[in-house]
Amino acid sequence: MKLSRYFSIAVSNIFSHKKHMLFLAFGITISLSISMSVSIWSNTAEYLAINDYLNKQDYQAYILSTRFSEEFPLMKEDLSSNQLVDVYDNIYASYGLFNYEDKSPSYICWPEDQQQQPDDPISITNAIVATQETLDRISFLFQVNGEFSTKNNGIVISWQQAQELKEVLNRNITIGSKVNVSIASYMPTSIYENTLGIFQSFSFESFTINGIYTFQEGVSITESIFSMDVLTDSIIFPLEAITSYQEQQMIDNKVPSMLLVKFSREALTSEGYDNIIDKMNLFSERIKARYPYSYVFLLESPIQALLTTYSHSEINIVFMFPVLLSGVLLTIFMTNIIVESRKDEINLYRDRGADTKQLILLFFIEFLITAIVGIILGLILAFLLAGIIPAFSSTGFSFSTFSQFFLNAQINPLMITLIPLGILLIVGGYVLIKIYRLLKGKNHNSNSNDNSRKKIEKRIFIGINIGIVIIIALALVFTIIDSINQRSSTGNFSYSNTTSAGYTFILFCLLLIFICEGISWLMNEKILASLKAIYQRIIFIDSFFLVNNFNRKKKRLSSISFVLILISSIIVTSLTYSATVSDNQKQEQLYNQGADLRIISQPISYSFKNNLSRIDGINEIVPIIKAKGLITYESYTVYGVDPITYSRVGYWKDSSFS
Repeated sequence: MKLSRYFSIAVSNIFSHKKHMLFLAFGITISLSISMSVSIWSNTAEYLAINDYLNKQDYQAYILSTRFSEEFPLMKEDLSSNQLVDVYDNIYASYGLFNYEDKSPSYICWPEDQQQQPDDPISITNAIVATQETLDRISFLFQVNGEFSTKNNGIVISWQQAQELKEVLNRNITIGSKVNVSIASYMPTSIYENTLGIFQSFSFESFTINGIYTFQEGVSITESIFSMDVLTDSIIFPLEAITSYQEQQMIDNKVPSMLLVKFSREALTSEGYDNIIDKMNLFSERIKARYPYSYVFLLESPIQALLTTYSHSEINIVFMFPVLLSGVLLTIFMTNIIVESRKDEINLYRDRGADTKQLILLFFIEFLITAIVGIILGLILAFLLAGIIPAFSSTGFSFSTFSQFFLNAQINPLMITLIPLGILLIVGGYVLIKIYRLLKGKNHNSNSNDNSRKKIEKRIFIGINIGIVIIIALALVFTIIDSINQRSSTGNFSYSNTTSAGYTFILFCLLLIFICEGISWLMNEKILASLKAIYQRIIFIDSFFLVNNFNRKKKRLSSISFVLILISSIIVTSLTYSATVSDNQKQEQLYNQGADLRIISQPISYSFKNNLSRIDGINEIVPIIKAKGLITYESYTVYGVDPITYSRVGYWKDSSFS
């Protein structure tokens, strides 16, 4: 008989038994869609989060050099040809001076609070000299009244500097105000360099204040370069207004200059997210190897935090394994019911001359078609669920979130291949074995031969199970040892740690399954038969259902006991693991975060912490004392904090405190 004829009969049989086949396909669809949707959602969320962060982040690195006058031109050439680098920008950290017009070069103005004419002082502030492209990249860090732009001979100034200019110039400073500003080409390095002429500044007249900004904390390279004092008391001046001669003079006088580097998102992620940090470190090492006097700072901790977070979320995918396994087992039981219910149909085919191979092939094609349909529906539903899960929030359903996740769905090729293939092999293999045993049993007429065959099969079954348990137990031990070694050799919970933990959990579930199967067999063979006497001593009324199942060895609650023990054990274990991991992640996040809120203000009384501590919901206050001092001729800012309170609150990573 041709293969097309087999398919025709198989499709006809599927529609003839559509209720049974629908349940079979439904079981495969649900188990596959639930497990795959979590994987797709997690991979897509990681993809969107990391790519969004890399796109919106201002820069990922900056480069300094003690010999930047010689090395920076060569560095720029290297950065231009480096495939990992998307863009790079040059900035200078200088001083801006106001109200200097009527002062002589010998006028003593440094330090700012010890000026020669305190009633008519020069206002000295930090000046960030940068291009408009740089401003566009760092604009998310500032709340601006006006425009965050230095075009058309404009500058932007901090709110604190605007208040100072209001007092120094004795007039209101608003958007559109014209000011004269001088940019220093030399930075004083000792207490004796205290006159206006030391700054060797360039004067710029009638520059327009385009915007007044306040700094808002974020995760950026800008915060790594400049302290909070600089960012809250500063101006931003256009590098385009500086002539090449003036810029060269700033370089010769060693005004701090930095190259800001933004990496290409495509180049960083081309070999997977786990290699992002390695690529950044390799870039740093190559720069430092070629330019020994350079210093490269990488802002890698936020990316590492994202990778660690999604590495943790990968564990939750492992917890879907019991759901998938339970669905497959229930599908197998449904397959068993379907095959058993079609014994008369098998006899009919026998009477019409069908041999064993034809019947096996026919049934196998039926279940194969049904399983493939269930897998296809499961994958479609998985993609839909992966978009629906994040689309629901406290405010309702967000279609934009759904479309974003659905259109950018990321799949794990290995998982999307192995899980459907595994389901096909398990269901198909079980169907082949079940049909073969059923047809073989029909050919045996001798009860003695049948009994001896069953005894041999039972011994083989027990031997195989014991062997599998030993193999899984050994694999579990080696996996646990490997996980312990990996965790002891790294400071972060990486993807490899997650994978190892996932293998450990899956092996544990498999071991649990075969142990439960052994317990179920013991209950069926040894324990349930003896429960009849115990049951009758406790309850003096005959219960037909229970007593009948106790008496009949073949029907002794075997399927029910196995399914109940297996599913209950898997669900309890999965929920316990999931709750434990979730709680540990929450505690780790809170500890690493340190403070939940940081208040930055002008200097206030230390006792203000008592006022804050009276607010409901505030558990701990960590006041930070700030003081300035001199060591020889150098000025330093010193911060003080109670170490006991500081350490009790948490680890204080850069995202919370710097």
